[in-house]
Amino acid sequence: MNFDYWLKLYKEDPKRFEHERTALLESEINKAKPQNQLKLKALQAKINRIRRTSKNPMNSLIIINNMMFLEFDNLRKSLL
Repeated sequence: MNFDYWLKLYKEDPKRFEHERTALLESEINKAKPQNQLKLKALQAKINRIRRTSKNPMNSLIIINNMMFLEFDNLRKSLL
C-alpha cells in the first residue's frame, strides 16, 4: 500500500478508507510492546477526537502537528 492507493481509496470510497485506516492503525498498535499499547491507544483516541471535532481537515492537521511538536520538545528537554 502506498500513497496513491490510499488517495484513490479515499476518493472512491471514503467509508472503506476509514475502515482500512482504522484497521491498519490498530494492527500497528498491536505490534508494539504490550507496555506501550495502552499509551498508543490513548494517543490514537486523542487524534481521532481532534479529527472528529475540528472545523475541517486542515484545522485538525494544525492541531495534531502542534501536539506532536510539543511532545518532541518535551522529549528534547527530558534528554538534556
